[in-house]
Amino acid sequence: YEVAEKYSVKFEDMPILIALWEQEIKWSLWDEKPEEWNPDIINENGLIGIGQLSPGALADVALYYSNEFPEYRQYAKSVDKLTKSEKNEIKEELKNREVNVKVSAYYFRMVEDKYGFKKLENQLMAYNAGPTVTTNILNEFEKTGKTSWGDYKEFLRSKEGGLKFISSDKAEEIIDYVETICTNIGYALV
Repeated sequence: YEVAEKYSVKFEDMPILIALWEQEIKWSLWDEKPEEWNPDIINENGLIGIGQLSPGALADVALYYSNEFPEYRQYAKSVDKLTKSEKNEIKEELKNREVNVKVSAYYFRMVEDKYGFKKLENQLMAYNAGPTVTTNILNEFEKTGKTSWGDYKEFLRSKEGGLKFISSDKAEEIIDYVETICTNIGYALV
């Protein structure tokens, strides 16, 4: 709670960040199986720590919020312009829990501030799948004229919808991710 309070860009982000971090690293395992809980985990896709971040996330945050991250100005560029050496340096930085949670909090806020996602479910999807993929899927979904969460889930699972951009496993991961976090904070998906 203290970490979420310290790094929340907006006060209302606190419960969302706690639920997001729980989803990313399963904080609940701390009580149940402390030997399996690892806040420093690097997953099979190379995402790091509590916020499960990539080097591109830190670069994007450092570029967009340059005043908040002056120590990372050298990385403030698009991910495709980062050298292999810079990516490795960023990975080491993201292993620091304090850096990881700060970047995570700002990355979550950036999906609204920079990329314009207003609805919580879209913000969470952008955090999980990335802003570009989320934008592509939402643009296609908008063409259907539908608006409900149920319609969106169906669209994500369809070949003419989400599966043009992501795998069926990723579609299910996104749905579970969004629904779990929203349930944990008492946000009703409609």
